[in-house]
Amino acid sequence: MNNDELGALFRVKELDKKFILNPSKWPNWPILPMKKSDGHGDNSYALLVEIGAGDTWQRTLYLNAVLFAVKGLNEYEKKVYDSIDAMLNDGWIID
Repeated sequence: MNNDELGALFRVKELDKKFILNPSKWPNWPILPMKKSDGHGDNSYALLVEIGAGDTWQRTLYLNAVLFAVKGLNEYEKKVYDSIDAMLNDGWIID
């Protein structure tokens, strides 16, 4: 990856982080769809949902919860990150 590509990736992460921290701007609040590519053409999907106290909601992804209305959120596997940066560094981006 060259310097231009690294710079573009950094800018995307910063924009995603800023957007995540401003849920009032989410088009489908309280849900923000996220995705992660495996680098081979397959994507994983998850939902970031603004619920709960403190900042834990900002770091919790409900994996494969694209049909969120079918069952309750607690029935989905979830992944909690130490920080928003850790989530973004793991490859998750806003979908």
